[in-house]
Amino acid sequence: MPKSPDIGNRFADGALASSAFSWQSKELPAMKISIVTICFNAEATIADTIASVLAQSHPELEYWIIDGKSRDRTLDIVAGFPKDRINLVSEPDKGIYDAMNKGLARATGDAVAFLNADDVYSDANVVSNVIAAFDRGGTDCVFGDLDITERNDLTAVLQHLDYREFTPAWFGSGRFAPHPSTFIRTDFYRRHGGFDTSFRIAADMELFFRFVRRHSMTFTHVPRTLVKMRSEGVSNSASWKNRLRARQETWRAMRMHGIAPDVGYFAGRLKTKFLSAFTGR
Repeated sequence: MPKSPDIGNRFADGALASSAFSWQSKELPAMKISIVTICFNAEATIADTIASVLAQSHPELEYWIIDGKSRDRTLDIVAGFPKDRINLVSEPDKGIYDAMNKGLARATGDAVAFLNADDVYSDANVVSNVIAAFDRGGTDCVFGDLDITERNDLTAVLQHLDYREFTPAWFGSGRFAPHPSTFIRTDFYRRHGGFDTSFRIAADMELFFRFVRRHSMTFTHVPRTLVKMRSEGVSNSASWKNRLRARQETWRAMRMHGIAPDVGYFAGRLKTKFLSAFTGR
């Protein structure tokens, strides 16, 4: 059995924390958070993800790993962590969102978050700060900012995504709260459903559109970086096939929820990507 990675040396001391903002509730409410990680053949990054979850300072934490029957060393790496802190399911699935729904069905916390198998929480106080926001606002959803980093260097930030100005008006440009740094109350999922598995790339977008437009989900922004996301996820992959499918699914989600596309925004994005492909910039 592999040696359990040191979960304290990189995350517990806040080494990856944003220095711009820090606040914690002095007396945390007795709120339980469920975190779900979906993985398949994630041996290169899964240890960092798990370590960042287990390093969280809030004690009421439930962690589910939903594995799609990995064929690499993923399961060996998971086995190297304390078994009493991880709930593991390893079985074939029908895609990312089918696996997410499996995790959602098993979650027993008051709120649920999905952390990708190649992403990490920025520091040990992420969950504590999210709970403080839930406690103050009585909100359905809490989300924070996100850093996109080099794939092999979590400290090398390529882009900081600041969501302090987020409003549903952003939906017209296909933008919504960053899924990896979003926490939604479990009972809201129970009342209004999970991920639509007819989407292969943009079910998280459709879900957020649906929750806000149809079910008036309330939300609160935490003004700090909650998650560091390695570049080249499924929907932002350099593959033109993935980009085209992501765009098609974006338009479909908009139509489903009566959102008028911001044509100018999409035309500008297309022009930028076209020029980038030919100039290499």
